[in-house]
Amino acid sequence: MTLPIVDLNRKSEEENGREAGEQRAYVYLAKLSEQAERYDEMVEFMQKVVAGWTLAELTVEEWNLLSVAYKNMIGSLRAAWRIVSSIEQKEEGRKNEEHVSLVKEYRSKVEKELSQVCASILNLLDSHHVPSAAASESKVFYLKMKGDYHRYLAEFKVRDQKKIVAEDTMLSYKAAQVNSLDCNGVVEKLQGGSLYLKVKAYQGFLWLSKLLGWRGRARPKKMKSLRGVFERKLKNYIQSPS
Repeated sequence: MTLPIVDLNRKSEEENGREAGEQRAYVYLAKLSEQAERYDEMVEFMQKVVAGWTLAELTVEEWNLLSVAYKNMIGSLRAAWRIVSSIEQKEEGRKNEEHVSLVKEYRSKVEKELSQVCASILNLLDSHHVPSAAASESKVFYLKMKGDYHRYLAEFKVRDQKKIVAEDTMLSYKAAQVNSLDCNGVVEKLQGGSLYLKVKAYQGFLWLSKLLGWRGRARPKKMKSLRGVFERKLKNYIQSPS
């Protein structure tokens, strides 16, 4: 007599239904948090949506909720960092060492929070989305998000750390642009078309050129030459001794 093979990891329809119900509840609570402008809680609810979603990829609505949640959290911190940095420069100009010391300490606190938020979304993207995403549209969306949050890190990191996250920024934007060549669909709905992603990638190149001090203003007339520009600039920069 042959005993049936039982898959212990297989979930029943009842379990799948219960999980789907929990996911819908978290999505609703994320929307509620957005309306209440409690974005830290919105992030928590969307983290639960992402962590528990094993049946299918996120919907367009869920993508946007995840993006909005983190965008609002990081937005207030970036604004705070710019204000504090401006005050620090003014205090340095006044030669007020006591105030400069206090402002530097406060800026470090804001930078720590910025790093934590960026690390949170980047870890989420790496562990849940980009590796398992089957659709090119999903890859484009999440690669673009990776580029954004590496760029936010590059705004305040210094020396070698700045170089590392700056390169990661450009690589992510480049990958998003390359993947956008193969899809429309969701990209059209989310970003206003694949042309948006090409422009975004090109903007990333220009931003990185300024950040890293690349000389020359080589600007390709056609977007299709962007890939070659990326590859040449990256190769030259990575191989440079500085």
